[in-house]
Amino acid sequence: MGSSSSKKDKAGKGDPGKGNGTCDGERTKNLKRGGESNSKSWADVSKNSLGITQKEGSSHFKLSDGEIENDTFNGVLFSCLIQGFRKDQDRFVCIPELVTTPKVSLCGLFDGHGKDGDMVAENVATVLPQLVRDSLVKKAKPIGDDLMKIEADDFSSALKESYMQMQESLDKEFEANVVGPTMKLKKEIEAAQNTALGEISMPLGSGTTSTLFLMDKDTIYVAHVGDSRAVLCSATEDDKVVTAEDLTTDQNMSRCGEEELARIENAGGTVFGKYVAGDYIDGMLQLTRSLGDCPLHRQNIVSHEPVVRSSSLTSSTFFCLAATDGIWDQFSSLEACQYVYDQVRSSVNACSGPVDIQDILLQVSRALGSEAAKRATNSGHQSDDVSVLILVISQFW
Repeated sequence: MGSSSSKKDKAGKGDPGKGNGTCDGERTKNLKRGGESNSKSWADVSKNSLGITQKEGSSHFKLSDGEIENDTFNGVLFSCLIQGFRKDQDRFVCIPELVTTPKVSLCGLFDGHGKDGDMVAENVATVLPQLVRDSLVKKAKPIGDDLMKIEADDFSSALKESYMQMQESLDKEFEANVVGPTMKLKKEIEAAQNTALGEISMPLGSGTTSTLFLMDKDTIYVAHVGDSRAVLCSATEDDKVVTAEDLTTDQNMSRCGEEELARIENAGGTVFGKYVAGDYIDGMLQLTRSLGDCPLHRQNIVSHEPVVRSSSLTSSTFFCLAATDGIWDQFSSLEACQYVYDQVRSSVNACSGPVDIQDILLQVSRALGSEAAKRATNSGHQSDDVSVLILVISQFW
């Protein structure tokens, strides 16, 4: 996938600048031929993307011709920073123009776990966006004058279909690389010893969380499995109080609800404190939903099905904050939003000259991760990898 430098041109206060050329929105003027523009190759779609193997990146892009009312910088600011304190298994992706007509942007955050969690997270960050695009393009409907429209329900179904296809792909890989060779060896041993070994345990393997955002005009859609939480930060009508709205619910054994626990137990799962296990599976998992972790998915104990939510974006919507669990173990949703809000405003106010807001967002992301690591250490816990993704919707500094 293509990449762009995280270094930005300087710009005045409130101006995101020209950035790194990932997508300045000018192409939207020439994107009226729906079928033709949506037939771009994946190489063309992904060449202006960020992430996958990068550890940080930022961008400025437009959502559509019809921007959010009173949006002072006419677009969205994206920033993501990965800090590897341990295994460095986190990945992110940003594709400013996933679908051309209508204009749809995609961002995602992935927290891998297990021996090869980095490989699973990277695989999902690479493949899942393409699956989502393919599904959305098929669902786009003509509305005249070569314009296309995607219904709200189609966004939800496209995300769910894509997660299912992604899990099916990971399952096939696990079958080919683990189950097949293991069963072959089992048969060879049984034949050589003239005995039946019975049921044997399979290794749990590796997996990842996945929190995916689709932005269409003035709406954000969020699909997630796992506990990489997403929060929407807004202001009250008088702009004096910051509010935080959880767009996701943590899907792990520490925070999941009774309904999720019942689903696990009905599927034959066994709960051991903050872990879930299954019969003949060598390993346990803290998550109740994920991508990968194939043995637990084969028994439907852990689910690949994402919870999908949507939220309208207005001029009172400041930013969306997504982060891996290393942040949420130390910060509440409101506390993290307030931290980002205060840090960005104080950093901008401290500048005597031109402001590089994209660089400030990266600095604030780094500060939030460092503060989380400090709190973990002070409380006697080991620091986890932390990744912070910020989508600025309206200017708040």
